[in-house]
Amino acid sequence: MQMLEWSKTYVSNVAGEIATVLALAMWVTSSYRIRRKMFEVFFYTHQLYILYVVFYVLHVGSAYFCMILPGIFLFIVDRYLRFLQSQRRARLESARLLPCGSFELTFSKSPGLYYNPTSILFLNVPSISKLQWHPFTITSNCNMEQDKLSVVVKRLGSWSQKLYQQISSSVDRLEVSVEGPYGPTSSHFLRHELLVLVSGGSGITPFISIIREIIVESTKPDCQVPRVLLVCAFKNSADLAVLDLLLPVNATPSNISQMQLQIEAYITSEGELPTDDNLKLLQTIWFKPNQLDSPINASLGNNNWLWLGAIIVSSFVMFLLILGIVTRYYIYPIDHQNTGETYHYSYYVLWDMFLLCACIFIASNAVFLFLKKEHAVEGKHIQNLEVPAPTTSPGSWFQNANSELESQPHQSLVQATKVHFGARPDLKRILFDCKASDVGVLACGPRKMRHEVAKICSSGLSDNLHFESISFNWNSFFMDTLSRLNMQEEKKGLQIRANSRNKEMTEEMGSGPAGASMKIVSAVITLLLMVVFLGYMMIWSMTPTNTFYLNWFPHVEKKTSSTYLGEQGSTILIYAFPILFIATVASLYLHLVKKYDYDHNSTRFFSRMILSRRLAITKGLLGIVTRTELTFLAMFVALLVWSLYSYMHDMFAFASVEAAQEKSQVWEVKLETAGLSLGLVGNTCLAFLFFPVARGSSVLQFVGLTSEASIKYHIWLGHITMAIFTAHGLCYVTYWSRTHQISQMLKWDKFMVSNVAGEIALLAGLVMWATSFGRIRRKFFELFYYSHHLYVVFVIFYVFHIGFSESCLILPGFYLFLIDRYLRLLQSQKKIRSVAARILPSETVELNFSKSSGLSYAPTSIAFINVPSISRIQWHPFTITSNSNMDSDKISVVIKCNGSWSHELYQILSSPSPTSRLEVSIEGPYGPPSTNFMRYEKLVLVSGGSGITPFISIIREINFQSNRTGSKTPRIHLICAFKKYANLAMLELLLPVSGTTLDLSRFQLQIEAYITQETEPKTVNKSSIRTILFKPNPSDAPVSAVLGPNSWLWLSAIISSSFIIFLLLIGLLTRFYIFPIDHNTNMKYPMPASSSFGMLFVCVAMTIAASAAFLWNKRENAKELNQIRTTDVSTPAPSPASLVYETELESFPHQSLRQATTVQLGRRPNLKKILSEVKEENVGVYVSGPRTMRQEVAAVCSSFSADNLHFESISFNWKRKYLKHGEFRSPELSLLRSEVL
Repeated sequence: MQMLEWSKTYVSNVAGEIATVLALAMWVTSSYRIRRKMFEVFFYTHQLYILYVVFYVLHVGSAYFCMILPGIFLFIVDRYLRFLQSQRRARLESARLLPCGSFELTFSKSPGLYYNPTSILFLNVPSISKLQWHPFTITSNCNMEQDKLSVVVKRLGSWSQKLYQQISSSVDRLEVSVEGPYGPTSSHFLRHELLVLVSGGSGITPFISIIREIIVESTKPDCQVPRVLLVCAFKNSADLAVLDLLLPVNATPSNISQMQLQIEAYITSEGELPTDDNLKLLQTIWFKPNQLDSPINASLGNNNWLWLGAIIVSSFVMFLLILGIVTRYYIYPIDHQNTGETYHYSYYVLWDMFLLCACIFIASNAVFLFLKKEHAVEGKHIQNLEVPAPTTSPGSWFQNANSELESQPHQSLVQATKVHFGARPDLKRILFDCKASDVGVLACGPRKMRHEVAKICSSGLSDNLHFESISFNWNSFFMDTLSRLNMQEEKKGLQIRANSRNKEMTEEMGSGPAGASMKIVSAVITLLLMVVFLGYMMIWSMTPTNTFYLNWFPHVEKKTSSTYLGEQGSTILIYAFPILFIATVASLYLHLVKKYDYDHNSTRFFSRMILSRRLAITKGLLGIVTRTELTFLAMFVALLVWSLYSYMHDMFAFASVEAAQEKSQVWEVKLETAGLSLGLVGNTCLAFLFFPVARGSSVLQFVGLTSEASIKYHIWLGHITMAIFTAHGLCYVTYWSRTHQISQMLKWDKFMVSNVAGEIALLAGLVMWATSFGRIRRKFFELFYYSHHLYVVFVIFYVFHIGFSESCLILPGFYLFLIDRYLRLLQSQKKIRSVAARILPSETVELNFSKSSGLSYAPTSIAFINVPSISRIQWHPFTITSNSNMDSDKISVVIKCNGSWSHELYQILSSPSPTSRLEVSIEGPYGPPSTNFMRYEKLVLVSGGSGITPFISIIREINFQSNRTGSKTPRIHLICAFKKYANLAMLELLLPVSGTTLDLSRFQLQIEAYITQETEPKTVNKSSIRTILFKPNPSDAPVSAVLGPNSWLWLSAIISSSFIIFLLLIGLLTRFYIFPIDHNTNMKYPMPASSSFGMLFVCVAMTIAASAAFLWNKRENAKELNQIRTTDVSTPAPSPASLVYETELESFPHQSLRQATTVQLGRRPNLKKILSEVKEENVGVYVSGPRTMRQEVAAVCSSFSADNLHFESISFNWKRKYLKHGEFRSPELSLLRSEVL
């Protein structure tokens, strides 16, 4: 327990652990691949250095703090001066727009500001983002342009795109803040005889300032400057316009004949110069000055180095003086001997850090304010400047070679330039042809180019080459990030984000930088959460032992039991915090996965473990169970048996002593002990009971599960929990009856266990348990459904029974369930915009709803639907048949008439005069985290009746993926069985209601349809197939994620913030209300009252956090709502003929669904024969239909003769529960997530 120690007189272990965690976060995200591909993650986590330094110093103390003081001291001085400089608005004079999309920004500068070539400047444009600062190379020369400073910006990302749009829209003023300039101390390149400048793309920008410097030096008398060979490579000829920046926007010196410049330009992607018709003009835009603007100058004026020395010296002397005064007149009177044992160890450090920062701020502000007067004088001149009108100059000089550049005497840049089209520079030949004795070689461009130049210079074959390196790490970091953000925004704008990848695409991504970066992040987070979870499970395995109860827990309780949290502090720390930490980190990880479009199942350990497994049981009470599931079930049962044994073994040792004291028989005491042990073991089951029913749980998504697939785990846990609690209650009732203490059943103790509350909780649990058995649930579903809402009563009286402190053992699962349930409630309050309904002759309806463009979901997802005109209470789950990539603004579900609710809906829609508006509420969608079926060579989809619905979304997804460039998709063999010939119309749903422009010939689809109850085709009235379009309503809203596009990020914020609010509320209540009464004795303040406050604060904290996040995101949804109000409603039109009819489907190029379909009448599919004839090596087998069909397919796939068949299943237990009551009663729909290898 030393890990939890925060010593008053020595090293603080807790502070060191926090510092280590923070350092690890910065270290992991600073690795090269993560830094390049997810720069924002690296950038923001690196801001944790402040907390790291604080906790590091608190860990080591003030003495060791002095060892690292010099570096921290100078860094704080520099950081604060940069902050002061950034508060001023810089005077932006003009912008020169180039045809290639780049632009040069020219600022007003103080004449006293000097900088060397290749310096950089950090820019911030508040109108775009107040937080983003981007570094750019300064292209101007302070000797050539004494009152101007220029930088070049290339459009590579969202920030630069927005800046270009603002400038090109002819704004008269643009607010800009700057930091810098920062650069080398001297121009060392002037010492060489020849300069070879090698650049790629925008890497030419640092060389612009170098060439301008050489131009200035060449005009000085008796000055020798190096000859310059500029080798620049561009992708397109339009990029040659960057060479115009070699000359400033104003006139250059009149005499530049002393400079010998040769330019070799290579255009790699074009074979010839474009025609004059395609040439664009150069445009210069001038900005209007403002009295708030000021020229760029050093933050400390012209004598900045002198003032910096003054700040360092004065602030340090001030720090020593104030520290001496504080020590002499405050600390020393308390700690007379300077022993460090009387005055708190951490307070020393806090004083040191506070005084250090205060002294730096005082000294820096004093100097800055003193120099501000000089800056104000220069700022007054800006107000009187005249603004020239925007001008347009001819096309770039390299494109208009026929015009003479008379301003360049003796030699024009055109004459000095040679352009090579469709070629790349032969750097080895160019460098070895340099005959000068002293050649300086500078390279700026892609890494491969720089490495190639460095390798040539270091080869030893040419001793005259001197490789000069100029680091632009800031630029490369930021510009790489801009480029990636731009690509991501283009993906979002098109709404074509692939939610799945086939095996080859995954391997390709895994070998690339983005895949490698996400692999590192995935591995680190998985390892971290595995360690936390294993520690959590270790605690559960140690909880029943005397080692934990007598040694570990008292020590933790001593450290955590305070006047703020009381006795529940230790329980919250041990049992609640780890799982909530896992849920928070998992939410952040899922946000990154979604943001960077990464297939997390390709590397995640949990997903591999869940998806790669053999079937262990195909028939029986447990249903279809895999070996992995059976293994974990056995491990959990072993934990329960171990816990029961350990509790009973330790407590039975004192049974004889207790029997003598109570004057009872030993077996009676053991019976009571057994009842207590069963109750404690039941807590273990209850702690995990609510995890599977949280539909939007980040924990389930992180391990590759969904709530639908996990319902069977909830069923297993529910049966075990109630069996144990029932035995617990029977033991106590028997004991009280035998010992004549039956009155104990009516006891509600104020400070101990409440028996009455336990009995009420047990009765509520028994009612839920009795109505949850299969036969009762199927025959009396409403009884099961409504009685299951007694879980509220069960939880409340369970907490009253054992107290809030002990109930924190089950808090994590119920806490996450409560958040999910409240978010679902908020989502269900919206009325959804119904777009259309497609009515098929098989009494099937496809409903289409408007969807938010930012909502994406995986195939086989489900949505819960409520139609108030039929029933305000009933919510029914249905498979989503649409595809979020193919239908970016629509979402559709299929409803088959098999019950009273669906029949009423069908009658409403199929009536001769159908309703013009359908009021609907939706919860969801809920589904798997990714689509793993893309990894197979072939997919065999086996369905019975309406079990085809999940396969519709799968086929649509594969259809979409097959039309992507370079995408390889599995072949599809769909085997569907229907009772009647008219049910074949359901195959019409394989295409969306609006049709598709995708090429169906790109993927191979084979359909075998079996009609089991009819032996010949029957004529179906074509008019029975029609599409109804609904009228929009101003109150309707599109289907959207309850927390918007960044739902996982918001969920993480809700979990963490609500838990913090809960701790604050419970801490304030305990400290200022309960503790003054009880003093942590637990014998003065009633336990039911503290339990009530605990439950209330959990609900209040969760409601505040979730409601705040929901209302914040509601504004974004309102924008899309405005678009719905202006939607036009077309006249209902009939759909194309169904596959049932003898018509050609001409809209399908190369292959129609009719040609791909084989219909067999009066037969059932021979699944064993069909599956045994599959010869591919990697075949995914999905089944959705009656239980006998699922069990038959599972048995075939699990046989040793079918090693190539992988039984994939997606559970729809929600459907099986809800729809067995009247929807889809005939084919029981359930796909269980498993795999057979």
